Amino acid sequence: MKPGDLYSLHHVSYTVKHPVTRKKLGTKIETTGWVKVVTVDENTACAVVEQACHDIHAGDYLRPFEKVNVPLVVKRATEPCCAPSNGKLNRHIVDLQDDAMIGGQGHLVAVDAGTDDGVSPGSVFTVYRVVYPSVPTPRNVVGEVTVLSTQPRTSIAKITYSRQEVVVGDQIELR
Repeated sequence: MKPGDLYSLHHVSYTVKHPVTRKKLGTKIETTGWVKVVTVDENTACAVVEQACHDIHAGDYLRPFEKVNVPLVVKRATEPCCAPSNGKLNRHIVDLQDDAMIGGQGHLVAVDAGTDDGVSPGSVFTVYRVVYPSVPTPRNVVGEVTVLSTQPRTSIAKITYSRQEVVVGDQIELR
C-alpha cells in the first residue's frame, strides 16, 4: 500500500437464494464506495473517501480498485408485450439493487446466468413473466436488462427498459 493507491470498500450483506429452487446462489457483497490512500505508516494508513455509494461502516473491507468497463448499450426496438420465446438461454432475476421489492429503468439486478452460460458484458435479456403459469397464457414482456459484469454463474445487469415493475423471480431470455 502506498499514497495514491485506490481501494474499493465492501461489506457482506446477505445470502442470495434462487427464487424458484430456493438453493443458495451465493452471498451478496455490497460496494459502499472507494478511497484514496493519503499516508502510510508501519501498521496503519490514512485514506480519504473519494466516492460513497452507501453508508460506510467500520468493518467494511478493502480491495484494490478495479475499473469496470461498462458496455455501450445500443438502442434497439423493444419486444412487444406478448412476444413469443426465441428459444435462447432462459434464467431469472435473483436479486434487486438496494434490497428493493421492485425495480425499474436504471436499477441494477442480479441474474442467474454467467460466463458458464456464455453470457458476457453487453449481453441483453428480455424480462418477462407468465401471470398464470398453470393456464396456457402468453408471457408478458415487462422490460429488458443489459449485462454489466459477470461471474461464472451470475451477472449484474442494468434495467435498460421497463414497461412494468421488475421483481425477483421474473424470467429473462437472452435476445
